[in-house]
Amino acid sequence: MENKPKKLIRPNLFDVIVICIILVVAAGVYFISHRDVSSEAETTQVVYTVEITKLAEGTSKYLEVGQTMQDNKNSCVAGEITNIEVEPYLVKTTNKETGVIEDKDVSGYETVLITLKADGTISDHNISLNGTTALRVGGKISCSNGSFTGSGYVVSIER
Repeated sequence: MENKPKKLIRPNLFDVIVICIILVVAAGVYFISHRDVSSEAETTQVVYTVEITKLAEGTSKYLEVGQTMQDNKNSCVAGEITNIEVEPYLVKTTNKETGVIEDKDVSGYETVLITLKADGTISDHNISLNGTTALRVGGKISCSNGSFTGSGYVVSIER
C-alpha cells in the first residue's frame, strides 16, 4: 500500500465567481441594514381621509370630531377625527334605455369620509403612522373608536 499525498483543492474560475457574488451580496445587505434612517425621516402631522362605504344608514352618528381612532391592524393610534362627511352610498348601474352608466343611490346605506390627523414619519420612500402603519392612497385601513368600527380606503393624504 502506498500512501499518496493528499491533493490540494484548487479553486477554479467558477468558484471564484461564486465567492465574489456572495461577498457582494453580503456587503449590500450590510450597507442596507446599517444605514442611518433617522436622518432621512422627519416626524410631522399628517392629515389623511378614509372613505368607508356601505355603512348602514345612521352609523355615522357614532363618530364625533375630536375623537381618537385606533388602527385595528397594528393596535396603535390612527389619528384624531378632524372632519366627517356623510354622503349617500352610490353604485354604478347601466341605464337600460339609454345605455349610459349612472350613479344610483342605494337606500339604507351611506358612505362616510373621515378626515384624521396623526403624527407621521415621512421619508423618501413612504409615510408611516406611529412607525408601524404604512400610509398610502388606496391602502386599506381598519379603525375603531369604541362605539364605531369600520374599514375603508385612504383617498387623500396631506403633508
